[in-house]
Amino acid sequence: MGCLWGKFMSTFCAEIAPTYLWRGGDAVVRSSRPAKVPTMTSDDLDVQATSAPAAPWLGAVLVTAFGFLPLGIFAVLMCIRSDRARVAGELAAAAAAARVARRLVWITVVVAVIVDIAVVGVLLALGGFSSR
Repeated sequence: MGCLWGKFMSTFCAEIAPTYLWRGGDAVVRSSRPAKVPTMTSDDLDVQATSAPAAPWLGAVLVTAFGFLPLGIFAVLMCIRSDRARVAGELAAAAAAARVARRLVWITVVVAVIVDIAVVGVLLALGGFSSR
């Protein structure tokens, strides 16, 4: 099996691959000259730098489970929207949704802390922690 695979790959690399130029997923037939080796340019680096940031899944799930549930659910939904937009190739929409999800995670953390402090304050005022 290994020999057959090696023979196929050597044939493919030497004869078939040089006759095609791949651009955007479409094969464009070229002459039988060897294909040029692609090199990285500054334009390629700019495209890579503008890719959409990752959605804050861990934070969204944690604040949903341990923080303030209603805002946490919206953070998870925005993570889902960001991932779907990234898969569809809409990087601007994916970046915007990831940014909103990140903001929702931080807002949820702040709201959860405020709610926890308020609950403890009310319990203290009502004597919920007294030992009498």
